Amino acid sequence: NTRVGLVALDLVGWFNDDVVQTREMAHEQGLDLDYILVASTHQHEGPDTVGMWGERIGKTGYQEDYAAFIRQATVDALKDAISDLREVDHMKVGHVDSRTYSEKGTRNLIRDSRDPVVVDERVNAAAFYDASGETIVSVVNWANHPEALSDENTALTSDFSHYIREG
Repeated sequence: NTRVGLVALDLVGWFNDDVVQTREMAHEQGLDLDYILVASTHQHEGPDTVGMWGERIGKTGYQEDYAAFIRQATVDALKDAISDLREVDHMKVGHVDSRTYSEKGTRNLIRDSRDPVVVDERVNAAAFYDASGETIVSVVNWANHPEALSDENTALTSDFSHYIREG
């Protein structure tokens, strides 16, 4: 009896004010959702959505026109998801310990520079299927900071999150 929209944004961050505005837009545009949960991947390869990297000290990097675009694109994606609702026939849930995936595992990709050092190298996933076996949606959680392309990268990209999504 409850319909929830799950949103993942490949952004460095997304303020609560933006989330509230997105929820309000969804309601105003007639989306039948009881709640919208929004998360950001905290990747550093995109526009400044938190205002920390302006062109100089005292000048924000937050761009309202870009934020408005993200809010509307989010509502549009939720509309698309609602228009393709299908009953879930079955689901699969599991995890992989990425340390065992290859010879190096994730040792070069995950580190914690603060005490206490806590590193979760599990890749958790859930996949939901319709009666024909087609994937409706998959959800992946991997506790890693998507900035593997290094600080020399100047391209806009969702970093490795794109490849997880495609895979």
